[in-house]
Amino acid sequence: MVFFCLNSEENIMKVYRFSTTLNISLEGLDNMTGSTEEYIEHVLELLEPINAISAGKFFGGQGISCNSVQFAMIMGNSLFFVVDDSTRNKYIEMGAECFWYTKKTGKVNVKKYHEVPGELFDEPDTLLKWARESIKIAKKLSKNK
Repeated sequence: MVFFCLNSEENIMKVYRFSTTLNISLEGLDNMTGSTEEYIEHVLELLEPINAISAGKFFGGQGISCNSVQFAMIMGNSLFFVVDDSTRNKYIEMGAECFWYTKKTGKVNVKKYHEVPGELFDEPDTLLKWARESIKIAKKLSKNK
């Protein structure tokens, strides 16, 4: 069993596991408990040139849709786009990982979603191109259901 205790005065997080205590510095880490409103607003501003974009609660984060088809999600302060076999490798080549979570049986990789490489936030045209690709993939996948 693991317990977390945040100490904002010292800017550390204490992790208690059975009888072991780890002190982990929080300096420079993104918000670990959920997406910040500022990050969500920033992402939506970057995607604004694409018409019919909307965001809403999605599990512990935000889902981003175009014309009611979800093509992206924000978990913590990370943006993930829907990918398929035709686009996944370019994400991997840029060091982006798929979304994952853990459950009792271990780590679960959700290969449908890959994190958007940080470099794209400095290249708005490329970010929009990748978002549009993700929208096409998400629409195709929703039709296959």
